[in-house]
Amino acid sequence: MEPITYTIPICLTHRCNLNCIYCFQSHDNQHEMTFETCNTCVDWVFDNILNDKNNRAEISFFGGEPLLRFELIKAVYDYTVDKHRSDNYRFFASTNGTVLTEEMKEWFHNHKDRFILGLSLDGGQESQNANRSNSFGLIDFDFFHSNWPKQNVKMTISEKSIHRYAEDVKFIHSLGFGINGADLCVGTFNWSSDEYIRVLAPQLQNLIDYYLDHPNHYNALFQRDLASCAAERVRKKNCGCGDRVHYFDSDGIHYPCTFITPMTFSKTDIKKNKENRFL
Repeated sequence: MEPITYTIPICLTHRCNLNCIYCFQSHDNQHEMTFETCNTCVDWVFDNILNDKNNRAEISFFGGEPLLRFELIKAVYDYTVDKHRSDNYRFFASTNGTVLTEEMKEWFHNHKDRFILGLSLDGGQESQNANRSNSFGLIDFDFFHSNWPKQNVKMTISEKSIHRYAEDVKFIHSLGFGINGADLCVGTFNWSSDEYIRVLAPQLQNLIDYYLDHPNHYNALFQRDLASCAAERVRKKNCGCGDRVHYFDSDGIHYPCTFITPMTFSKTDIKKNKENRFL
């Protein structure tokens, strides 16, 4: 039987040092996970997911910007590897890459076999700065690629960067990264309008030609199995996350995924959403 991998995002903080133009989360300084709460969440993973030897787990530190809680990350890492003797899990944190200090780089480098950092990057300097708070010059791209060369970046397209999409994709590949697709950011505008389609269509055509000449560059958006998109699928959850995601917010409360959280919805909306067939 093939191993089953579960993703367990654990929100360490609602804080973030950036103010990305498309961010739909409400950031604040009041929601900070404690060491004890985080350990309880980790223990839940081993009691409920990794109690089956066929299961695997990615314990993903989440935010906000999770590296703002670097000391907590180190403490929980030590707690986990000391208490739970298992090779069926790994740690992951998605980061904007701007708060890494030399101390952090040394620690992550020394733990890179079990702890992976995933970088969010929207493209070259113009797009990155327009979308993500002038953060381009704060990121050490070589650090990420040299330590995790097979880890793809997460890219987001906004209305301010869509006309540079092909250029941005090529820039990211020039750094040696693959791309886990590209999300069209959430906003009050309509991505299906003729205005945006007229801009995006030639960008996509440009990239089709590019990938025909560079078939080894990975971009999930261009490497989907089209037949699978049309195939009938049965889900236990009424959403794209499926039933293998379990999210814990900073207070340790369990939610269906990283989208249905107090950073995104009101308590009333969360209650309605959780009444759906999620858990």
